Amino acid sequence: MKGMLTSHLFSPTLIYYLSWEKLALLAIDDILEVLQNGEWHTLKEIAEKKQLRETKLKLIMSFLAEYDFIRLDLATSRIRLSPQLLNFLKKIQDLEREEAIKFERSRCWMLVG
Repeated sequence: MKGMLTSHLFSPTLIYYLSWEKLALLAIDDILEVLQNGEWHTLKEIAEKKQLRETKLKLIMSFLAEYDFIRLDLATSRIRLSPQLLNFLKKIQDLEREEAIKFERSRCWMLVG
């Protein structure tokens, strides 16, 4: 009986799916890293910088565009983050910076005290 309820969690199919999902998220993260400066970038530039196949990049771009995460200029094949996502990412970075500063200050006080 042991493992009966969880054995399916380690099936080869699920492991493959989780690996694929993780790779997809890493690819999206790589793309967002390039786009975080708010400038326009070509598909070719992003594909080269992050070593992604253009077909995979186009698939991810269509997903990001569908949910208004990016602006896509079809005439020039250029992409940039939507203003809303760019603003959101900047706020997240600011919060992470503030938390890192607070953490370092608390560590300093612990060492002094």
